[in-house]
Parts: sequence; structure tokens; C-alpha cells
Amino acid sequence: MSGESCFYLMAMGQIEGCKISGHDQIYCKYTTNFGADWQCIKGVQTGISQTSCKNPSDKYPFLFNYPFSLSFKAWNPTGWPHLIIAVYGVASDDKHVIAGYASIRMPVFPGRHVVEAELFRPIASNWFTEFVSHFTGRAEYHDTNFITESKKREVTRVTSNGSIKVVFNIMTRNLKSFGYSVND
Repeated sequence: MSGESCFYLMAMGQIEGCKISGHDQIYCKYTTNFGADWQCIKGVQTGISQTSCKNPSDKYPFLFNYPFSLSFKAWNPTGWPHLIIAVYGVASDDKHVIAGYASIRMPVFPGRHVVEAELFRPIASNWFTEFVSHFTGRAEYHDTNFITESKKREVTRVTSNGSIKVVFNIMTRNLKSFGYSVND
């Protein structure tokens, strides 16, 4: 095992539920983003959940329980994988509008991790664009990987819009041989 020149990260879990206002039906899409020294060796890197209808009596009014399972191998911890989630609302006219984004860095330590991430969405830069967006759809990012990067992100305006709960079950292998102490 000490002869291996890479380490492994296995992430399994589920996108459990969401607290968000302004919608009665939502669904989510997930994707992953990771550095150049990383490779996804098993699992589906993108997915879309079923539509969830609001249940106001629950702590998380929208439930997905949408599973994911990903395995990565890497030579360098730089670019540690992120799970990117985009939540879309279904409007009464059957338009699908962005309700919020979240970016969650996958936990480093092995074990079960429950993460509640805040959702945000971009807002228009001026009142006229905001007015027009009511007819054409809200502003959204065309490349969701943008939210995990720091370049030019400081110029975007966003508003907070709820939270999403994700459960991770993390396993690592061979990190100790790279000098990292994380009980793998």
C-alpha cells in the first residue's frame, strides 16, 4: 500500500432536504468540481432529482433523499472536490427558475458528516434588468463551476435564499503516506 503514488476519496451520501421560500415545487441538480490533479474514477458526476412538493409541517419542507456515490483519486490535495447544487423552482406557468446555489467542499475526515449549506442566487445589477427578469427569467450562472472559483466572483451580486441539507459518508485511503493525519 505504501508504494501507491496517489490517495483516494470515496464520498457517498444524499441530498436530503431543502428550506426555501417562494416556491411550492422544486428540484435540484448536482455536479462536481475538482482540481487538475484529481480524477473521478467511479460514480455519476452530475444528477437531477425528482420534483419535491412543499410540506410546511416538516423542518425541511422539501425532501429529496437523492443519493450520490463518487470515488476520486488524486496526487495532490489542491483542488479538493466540491459538490455544487443548483435548486430550481417550478413556477405556476411551468417555468423553471433558479431558486438557489450551494457549493460544499467534500469533508476531509472519514465518517458521517451532516452539512447544512446556505443557498444563494444572483440578482440583477440594476432595477431595469431586475424588472425585465420577471418576464424573461431570473439571472443564473451558465457555468455552475463558477461558484467554486474565486476569480471574478467578487463582482457578482447575490441574495440569500434558504438552505439545503446534505449527508456525506466519507472514506479515504493512503492519505497518511502523503503526510496527512486523517485516520484512514
